[in-house]
Amino acid sequence: VEELGFNDESHLTNFYKKKRNITPSSYKRAKNSA
Repeated sequence: VEELGFNDESHLTNFYKKKRNITPSSYKRAKNSA
């Protein structure tokens, strides 16, 4: 998380929602099941 410049998990989640329209956990889940 830190290397992207985010030190706040919720900020990272909001960023992901805007960028990908999904939460990081949803993205990880989809990536792992693919």
